[in-house]
Amino acid sequence: MTDAKRSLYHELLALSERETIRQLDTALGRFVEEASTKGGAGACAQDSTQRETWVHLLVQLVSARLGRGEISLHFYELSAASGGYLLQALADCVWLKNEGSSQGGRAEQGSQAEERNAAALQQATPLVLYNKQIYLRRFWQLEMEVNQQLQELEESKRLRVITGPPGSGKTTRLKTIIEEKLVTNPSLRVALAAPTGKAVHRLQQVLPGQANISTLHRLLGIGGQRSLSSLVRQANAQPLAFDLIVVDEASMMGLELARALLNSLLPQAELLLVGDANQLPSVEPGQVFGSLCKRIGAESIEYLQTQYRFKLNSAIGLLAKNLQSHNAQAPLSIADVFSYLATPLDKTVQCITIESTTDTRLVEQVAEGRLQLITMATAMATAMRGEPWVRGADGAITRDGQDPSLQAALANLLDRLDDAMVLTPFREGPMGSIALNGLFQRALHRRGLLVSAAGYATGLPVICLENDYDLDLMNGSLGVVVADMCLFNSSHGPRLIALQQCPSLEPALALTVHKAQGSEFNNLIFLLAESSGNPLSIPLVYTAITRARNTLTLVATQT
Repeated sequence: MTDAKRSLYHELLALSERETIRQLDTALGRFVEEASTKGGAGACAQDSTQRETWVHLLVQLVSARLGRGEISLHFYELSAASGGYLLQALADCVWLKNEGSSQGGRAEQGSQAEERNAAALQQATPLVLYNKQIYLRRFWQLEMEVNQQLQELEESKRLRVITGPPGSGKTTRLKTIIEEKLVTNPSLRVALAAPTGKAVHRLQQVLPGQANISTLHRLLGIGGQRSLSSLVRQANAQPLAFDLIVVDEASMMGLELARALLNSLLPQAELLLVGDANQLPSVEPGQVFGSLCKRIGAESIEYLQTQYRFKLNSAIGLLAKNLQSHNAQAPLSIADVFSYLATPLDKTVQCITIESTTDTRLVEQVAEGRLQLITMATAMATAMRGEPWVRGADGAITRDGQDPSLQAALANLLDRLDDAMVLTPFREGPMGSIALNGLFQRALHRRGLLVSAAGYATGLPVICLENDYDLDLMNGSLGVVVADMCLFNSSHGPRLIALQQCPSLEPALALTVHKAQGSEFNNLIFLLAESSGNPLSIPLVYTAITRARNTLTLVATQT
């Protein structure tokens, strides 16, 4: 084994150890490796004995990236020697084709794209080398098609992008744009959509007069007779009957959903994409919005710079800003995050190091942050015990149909959900949201705040895991348990729903960063933790810390 080959093997192995490798990824890697060692149509020019130790690592690594929304392996992740060896070794591989590079980051013109696509179909290979990135062919092809469609929209002046940090007024700006367009054309057909139910609820709250607000899946009619894959493959036979489509939280839109939307537009329809290019991308493969913001022309994008959620010169604001200076090609460590903190720290940020999640300081912060919510929910449950409550045609909840003051009390209780939150990068494992919720529930029970250490006790914050349009509940909606009911915010205001009628719920004393996108909390605790399959990243940390309105506590685990 040559030094360059040995170096490549160890670098690919190190990268693989930072991923969550699925059985599918390993199987694909072994399949391509075996094909490459048989000679003939499956081989490379290099001798097979020089390849078999790294080919499966390369293929399974590219495949595993899809599990966290990335679709390629960049050559900058390898040393110059390893990258050079890999380029040489892959020069004549039949299972990988070099498709060249883009032109200045812009998509190819229509005829060029059609010629490339036709050639690609004739010489299809499992993997593609393009712009010094290695892709699975299907996702490279999908990215090329989406980029081409977006460029055509931009060139015809039918694409507009609004981006900016959290609290910069993006929703207010899109509201103004819609109002201006309706003044010019009162018959303009407008639809607003978002990738998640929680983002839809937020749109309904800030744009109460807008009728057509839904999730992207519901807008596209996905489900039942229509599948996402069918809309990805071909143009929608029934295009969306809207002249302007607005997508909020567009950073959460993956390649397949973007392709389905673009395939469903009317020939003259306009598309307005709104989001934060620095936030976490979609959990589905592809970083559509972030990539678009880097290459779109200046006349088609509007950057909102003013931050209203917290002061830019606060420790939270400075950390968010300083994170963007980190080398995007370098890994992000916990030490790096602490190094970007302004010194001395102001009252908005504190840092603690713990030996385990049972640390008294962490548990006490959770108890203090949820004390008012639990106290108010308990008082509400006591006051409503034995008294009938009804839901009017307008969605308002009253007692005996005559007590509108209950509506205000319920709204006040829902506001307390934003008092505090613990965020973690993971769902599974000892630092994951599932384990943390169990730990915090038991701790609050021991302190006499929750009546039980498990289940759904009064005062427990919960998160809805499914969309239920009949109940007006969305995936990601936060609620609180009140006796045998659960209180949520609906498009008509506070709504109490019997626990037995609620769709799938989970405790929400702690959430993953992904689940918290689009939310904000007065006091936020963020666990700075990483695992082999979940390394820290700039978008992850940025998204987490910018959920904080007033105070942020960074918690590092002692190693």
